[in-house]
Amino acid sequence: MYISLLFYSFVASKKISMKRLLFLLIVLAFVIAGCGKKKSVEKDDISTVQMQKDKTGFNRMQPYKVDSCAIIKGKRYDYTIERVPCDSMAKVKSEVGDTYVDNYITLTVSCGGHTIFHRVFTKASFASYMDPKVIKASVLEGIVFDRIEGNNLIFAGSVGDPETDMYTPFVLTITSDGSLSIKEDTVMDGYDETEEDSSEATNP
Repeated sequence: MYISLLFYSFVASKKISMKRLLFLLIVLAFVIAGCGKKKSVEKDDISTVQMQKDKTGFNRMQPYKVDSCAIIKGKRYDYTIERVPCDSMAKVKSEVGDTYVDNYITLTVSCGGHTIFHRVFTKASFASYMDPKVIKASVLEGIVFDRIEGNNLIFAGSVGDPETDMYTPFVLTITSDGSLSIKEDTVMDGYDETEEDSSEATNP
């Protein structure tokens, strides 16, 4: 109940797009639950989607760590996602003078006790897909497991302006042998590609 109230107050304070709302809900859900079972959550760690001002006056997101798994064709793939605000990284300063601490996120995937993927992501990991001015004003917000697609694990990532609802979503695909590909998620909210395909097929 306490978690729900905090999340509701955050959403009510900003205009949140449907895709970003879904992303934040997934983050919250995975902090609470693991692979098919509930995990205990400390009160200090529940506000994972909010910026909080620390004693130094810097705004930062709360750290979080998720341990869960996915099953692909009978094989279990365990993954760990950990977000950490990093004071040694360049700070993000807003036009009104607020200062934000950026994050790094560690993603590890293992199968059968062997690590098949391990990488530390920063917003620089996505820089080639974004305008330099935009990425300078953004922080790495989060990475969450999205779905299984064939033999691949699909994760969703987000780099965004900490003061507004402006953000760039990404799709991270990790194959069963640990290869990674990244692409920008260009599917817009409320946009159905199948509808366009159908329309194109019926037009002369």
